[in-house]
Formats: sequence, structure tokens, C-alpha cells
Amino acid sequence: TIKGVIAPNERMKPEVLYIAIAGLAGTIAARNRNILFRIASPLLFTVAASYYFIPQTTRNIAAKIQEHENVAKIYESVSNTAKESRSKANSAITDLKGNQSKKKTD
Repeated sequence: TIKGVIAPNERMKPEVLYIAIAGLAGTIAARNRNILFRIASPLLFTVAASYYFIPQTTRNIAAKIQEHENVAKIYESVSNTAKESRSKANSAITDLKGNQSKKKTD
């Protein structure tokens, strides 16, 4: 939940505004630059400002993102295992059906 991510000892109202302004400053700083720099600059300014103004909350958000990435990896692993099991079961059923049809013709 959001309450679990926000650190209780950090003020949110002015700090979030400062972070948004830093992101906008990133777009101004990269105005006539390379396209990659124009894309990366606001993100870099925003992340740097969030680590400066609300460090504990930013660390909590990073931990939640890491947790979701781990869950996605686990889900992918389980999904791959299920697909392998399903294909093995299907091949076993096909083999059994093939053996039964051979017995009927003999």
C-alpha cells in the first residue's frame, strides 16, 4: 500500500512539488540537445531530486519495484515449468493412444 511505502518522518507536500520542478528543470536543461539526452535528463533530475528530498521513501519505492521484479521472475519460472509439464503429459498421452491403436490392429 502507499502508506507502507511513504516514510512517516518525511513531509510529502513540498518535497513532491520540488521533485516535479526538478523534472521540469531537466527538460529545460536538455532543450536543444541530443534526443537521448532530452529523454534521460528529466528522469535523471527527478530520480536525483527524489533521493535528495525524500530518501527513505525513494528507497522504499525501489525495494517495492525490486520485489515486483522478483515476483515476475517467479511467475515466469512457474509458467515455464507448467508448460513443460503440460507438453510432457500431452506426449505421454499421445504415446499411450498410439500404443492402444497398435494393440487393436494386432
